[in-house]
Amino acid sequence: MEKNPRYADAYFYIGYCNYELKRYNEVITEFKESIRIKPDYGEPYFGLGLTYLLLGDNASAMQ
Repeated sequence: MEKNPRYADAYFYIGYCNYELKRYNEVITEFKESIRIKPDYGEPYFGLGLTYLLLGDNASAMQ
């Protein structure tokens, strides 16, 4: 990420690793950054929704 901080995939995969480690606040941060960089990248939206569901935040999950 130092060489290319606008690489959305990197943020997505870091978020995915955090998801596996159950670090859900970090997941949200990384997925949101991935979406900010590349708004048409679908995977982080799905992961973000699942994370919000796990946290019991149904309203955010529906967005």
